[in-house]
Amino acid sequence: PSSSAFDSLELPADAPATAGPAPLAGALPEVLADALGRLEAGARFEAPDAFDPLYGYTRQHPEDPRGYLVLARAFMARGYRSAAFSRYGYAFRLAPERAKRDPQVLTDLVDIAARASDPGVEGRVLRLLRQHYGPEALPAVEAAEEASTRRAVKTRLSRLQASLEASTPR
Repeated sequence: PSSSAFDSLELPADAPATAGPAPLAGALPEVLADALGRLEAGARFEAPDAFDPLYGYTRQHPEDPRGYLVLARAFMARGYRSAAFSRYGYAFRLAPERAKRDPQVLTDLVDIAARASDPGVEGRVLRLLRQHYGPEALPAVEAAEEASTRRAVKTRLSRLQASLEASTPR
């Protein structure tokens, strides 16, 4: 196994009680460390066989959520949001707290919801955000809404924020 630039990743001191080491921190299997390194360097996984090593890892280690987390990031880099959402879903089913601690997951889920042209996808992302993040997702949604310049994206994010706020106990 080798390590990646995520070795030094730490969560902020005010992170929620479920905080612990980020799931991709520390030593990772070589195939995952290699893929993360490529992602950090800006790789978009454009070659026809670019995903093969990650598919192979998840087939050989279906119980390891890290494989699905890295595969989801690779799909996001390529713009395959639906496939990324599916892999994040696997990671949450296997190890919800570990998946939640990956700082990229929330950002990606908000992005998937913001760019979803299918209301069904938007609804599935909302359910996952409610179940695993609740009001903790609001700052990420608000930041994405402020950063966006596209009206349709802002509308989806505003709707997502309202839905999250409505489901938050007062």
